[in-house]
Amino acid sequence: MKDGLHEIRTIRVIGGFVFVLGLIFLTLSRIFAFMHEYAGTVLSMALARYSNFTGKIAAKNFAEDKKLLAALNEIQMELIPVLESSVTWLYGFAILFLVSALLIQFFPRAAVQGFIALKILKRTPELSKEDVAD
Repeated sequence: MKDGLHEIRTIRVIGGFVFVLGLIFLTLSRIFAFMHEYAGTVLSMALARYSNFTGKIAAKNFAEDKKLLAALNEIQMELIPVLESSVTWLYGFAILFLVSALLIQFFPRAAVQGFIALKILKRTPELSKEDVAD
């Protein structure tokens, strides 16, 4: 084997990077799923405080409670749906990248041909030992 990166080695390195990227997306999706679950629980507990008689009176009469209730409603209407959709998208990207990385690792020659056809990689002429010595 010659020194340096060969086509197969290059595509395996790219496959490794794609796999790491898939793991990052998977980790982010798990973090966002935890945040969604935790925020939903905290939000339901906080809104339950304002659903009883004393909570309704506090929300009508105190400025801090009005601000808190407005912030809770804003979180419920804007942040929770964003978290739901981002978890779905991140899982999808994670699966896409992980499957792509596995296919690249299992079928490197086909991946090389695909990357060359997409003009992501380019074949270079082989160098002889005399050319490398210069």
